[in-house]
Amino acid sequence: MLNFLRKIIGEKSFIRFTYYWLKSFTAALLYGFPGTKVKIIGITGTDGKTTTVNLITHLLNESGLKSGMISTTTFAIGKKRFSNKTKRTSVSPFLMNKLLRKMVKQECEYVVLEVSSHALEQRRFFGVDFDIAALTNITPEHLDYHKNMAEYRKAKSILFQKLAQSKTKEDQPKTMILNKADPVYETFYKFQADQKFSYELKKGADFFADEIELKADKSIFNLNYQNEKSRILLPLIGRFNIENALAAAAIAVSTGLKIEEFAKHFQTFSGVGGRMEKIETGQKFNVIVDFALTPEALRKLFETAQQFTTGRVIGVLGCTGDRDQSKRPVTGKMAAEMLDVFVLTDDETYTEDAEKIREEVKAGIKKTDKTENQDWYEVGDRLEAIRFALKMTKKGDTVLITGMGSEPTRNVGGKEIEWDEREIVKKELERDKN
Repeated sequence: MLNFLRKIIGEKSFIRFTYYWLKSFTAALLYGFPGTKVKIIGITGTDGKTTTVNLITHLLNESGLKSGMISTTTFAIGKKRFSNKTKRTSVSPFLMNKLLRKMVKQECEYVVLEVSSHALEQRRFFGVDFDIAALTNITPEHLDYHKNMAEYRKAKSILFQKLAQSKTKEDQPKTMILNKADPVYETFYKFQADQKFSYELKKGADFFADEIELKADKSIFNLNYQNEKSRILLPLIGRFNIENALAAAAIAVSTGLKIEEFAKHFQTFSGVGGRMEKIETGQKFNVIVDFALTPEALRKLFETAQQFTTGRVIGVLGCTGDRDQSKRPVTGKMAAEMLDVFVLTDDETYTEDAEKIREEVKAGIKKTDKTENQDWYEVGDRLEAIRFALKMTKKGDTVLITGMGSEPTRNVGGKEIEWDEREIVKKELERDKN
């Protein structure tokens, strides 16, 4: 009955939004409005949210500011961490408020929330007063729900409207943090805040990086802010992760910390499971599992792999069902143009036909001069696709397995099946050694 009602009531109908609001109000009321009793940091954007949320939580805790976190992959209260098994970026209002109340009771000074556009538009943050709001970037995503980029940007902007409307908490000015390199920077900069910080990889922003060294297992750079400069060792790879580190640094300064108080803690960050995660079993090639789903995230991932790979860059990828179909041919074309060879496979199909999804990806591949069974292969079964890619790999190559990351389950045909891609890859690598 519930599924039937969902189908006949539009996703953006007055009835649906009223339901979301009532649910959020009830949850906040039930748990005593904990979102007004702790300093809240909200991070939104298309890519980089999860890494930035985890990184800033690490910096705050290691610097002596006890903090909680609710992210796509992980919940944390201080240094105690729990896996987020909901597969949601922004969890239900009841779970969020339950966690927030625990964080308040355990005297967290800050809570870092990963904020999705869906949750913002659906008012699922009712009763949460934001103190710091950061935007990583905005690129095409979720257009199956938001319909166009204008609506998507509008949904993201709700976080900054909430920041302006939230009650100011003691010793914490309302702070806005924006990526100066993003096209929406000027538009979002117009929102009200007590202080505003920008970040970018080049000089010109409040926080910027220079003297960048990109290694196969880490990134080294100078963190610049005003007249301060600190050499940072970040155990993450890729220029986009340096951008995430700059955002985290701006947030840390927004809480009142000095750069010298948190700079050394970058090097002890263990990363985020399934985000540019290297799988090591002693093999003579690189294997990386990454959650990248959007064309922009994939582009950055491919570029990063090219920088440290001496052999070929090999991909294993697909597209998600029941999601934005417009990015499927874009993904196919990009993979054909940027990868040396790749295996097209199934991601999470949900209720869509797997073959239909692959055909739409292939429409983009066909716009290039790449040849099937030479430059790219089609293996629908994901496990077989991973095996196929690993078997063709030689010394110096890099295999990028994208789409699932650290997800504990995979939705196939509308049903959740157990699927830990990192463990699957480890087992396959171990089996190939025997």
